[in-house]
Amino acid sequence: MRGRFTDVALESRFVTEETGSRPLRDNIPIQLPTALRDEARCLRNKLLCWRMRSLVSLAPDPSRLPSGLSPRSRQTALALLTLMDHEADRAQFVDQLREDGDDLRGLRGPTAEALRVTAILQSFGSGADGGAPVAAIAQAFNAKAAALFGRPMPTRWVGSFLRSRLQLTTRKTRGVYVVSAEHRPRVLKVATELGVAISQD
Repeated sequence: MRGRFTDVALESRFVTEETGSRPLRDNIPIQLPTALRDEARCLRNKLLCWRMRSLVSLAPDPSRLPSGLSPRSRQTALALLTLMDHEADRAQFVDQLREDGDDLRGLRGPTAEALRVTAILQSFGSGADGGAPVAAIAQAFNAKAAALFGRPMPTRWVGSFLRSRLQLTTRKTRGVYVVSAEHRPRVLKVATELGVAISQD
């Protein structure tokens, strides 16, 4: 291909190797030889033979999956990492996956979902018993999301996200609806999936 897919969600399903930045080797012909078709068929047959011989002996090896990758990257990488016997090759491949993930997050920009999760994490501790008041979450979200929507989003809209996306229940404490501090691990998990930077404070 001459470029990446413009759809970031589609691009994230591929492992991309940039080849255009390297000079063409001298042994690569400018015009494809007539023997190319026969050579390609021979290579496909060898690959198919290896696949049939290895079908029973090879199985996905989840122990080779590193931490710190998105679920989609882990899913994409599992088969390839299973086939890589050299630890240095696996480490290099994982580094590439992390770089690609950072690039894709940069293309996406701050999504509404990531901003809402960030607002929830920032609001923990400002309510009773260390909880996150829904009104405080909405205020923190609107402080950063003005460019996305052009107007403040209502507290009710934020509350709907808590229930539908995160399956979090709120409770009324001292007349204020609050997300209990016990739900923080669940929010942290979603934040990790979205690539949200998490403060350890």
